[in-house]
Amino acid sequence: MSRLFLSFTLASLLIGLCQSYIYACEIKAPKAIIITDTVESYELKSAFKYQDCTNEQVKAFNLLLTDYSGTLNQRVLHAELNDNRIKLNQPFHISTLVTAINDRITLPKNWKIVDLKTIGQGSSFFSLNNEEHLQVACKNCNHTGTKNISFNIVDPISNTKESYWLTGEVAIAVEALVSKKNISITNQPLDKNHFEMKTVYSARPENFFTFTDKLPYYKANRPLREGQVVKFNDIGPLNLVNIGTPVQVKLNSHGLKLQSIGIPTRSGKLGEIIQLKNPKTNKIIVGKITNFNEVEVEL
Repeated sequence: MSRLFLSFTLASLLIGLCQSYIYACEIKAPKAIIITDTVESYELKSAFKYQDCTNEQVKAFNLLLTDYSGTLNQRVLHAELNDNRIKLNQPFHISTLVTAINDRITLPKNWKIVDLKTIGQGSSFFSLNNEEHLQVACKNCNHTGTKNISFNIVDPISNTKESYWLTGEVAIAVEALVSKKNISITNQPLDKNHFEMKTVYSARPENFFTFTDKLPYYKANRPLREGQVVKFNDIGPLNLVNIGTPVQVKLNSHGLKLQSIGIPTRSGKLGEIIQLKNPKTNKIIVGKITNFNEVEVEL
């Protein structure tokens, strides 16, 4: 009997020790947490309560939060951190501020609020506990452009709320040219293989340059970063013909196409109308620049 009791006691103690080892670190989490684009991992430490956690465990946990969205539970946490010693008191939801705001504002199809920033000394994250929930309001969000957005965390139990103001851009989904690599300022023609069409959100899509086939006729006016949308003021047209330099002249006359040589009286860019001199007769003709050293003339 005493041996049986001793064995049971040792087994219970061993189980207790194993459980203590498995869950050496306990984390008490809020119901949900909303993070901004500027949040730093160390700032998130104040949103949780830690018991018997090492500094390394706390750092790894907070760093995970800055790059995670969705519901974080025990199983996912262990898989992400590869540490079975951490115990969560409850699953909780993580989302970005942009996602939280867009989920709560009704916008036309393919519209979205982007570039959200807190006004004043706003927090870099927001915690929701118990019955707290979000209330979001935006006047004139049925038009594109910069908007002020009210953002409240409401507690219906205590009948209190925390109020914040945000600013953001109501933007439309459009197709735009995006740089696939860093491009320096140069007088050389742009390579269209260095760009791709992507869907982006913008309140002013009219500023975007979207003519992929015309890129070789342009140069970079300013450095372009990888992933940057190309705007009209980022690039400038090249001179395709130069004053005094002979160019090929394509003559179109009632379906008949002829070729000749002409001397431009000035330099010009794609699509410009210029005068050319016939080197044999000195006669002046007018044509449109269509390519490097190439002008089309309609007779």
